[in-house]
Amino acid sequence: MLSIKAARRDGSAVRWADIAAGRQDTAIRAQAGGLQSLKRADLPVAAPRPG
Repeated sequence: MLSIKAARRDGSAVRWADIAAGRQDTAIRAQAGGLQSLKRADLPVAAPRPG
């Protein structure tokens, strides 16, 4: 199982509203590229938790 926490490398939080608005698309695409390099057929699922 893979869990992705909505946080930057410096530990600061990334707001789900910013993710939903597309303001984090570049960072998300970079992470997706890293996952593709694992050559696995896993299905990512996003399940935001209110916080």
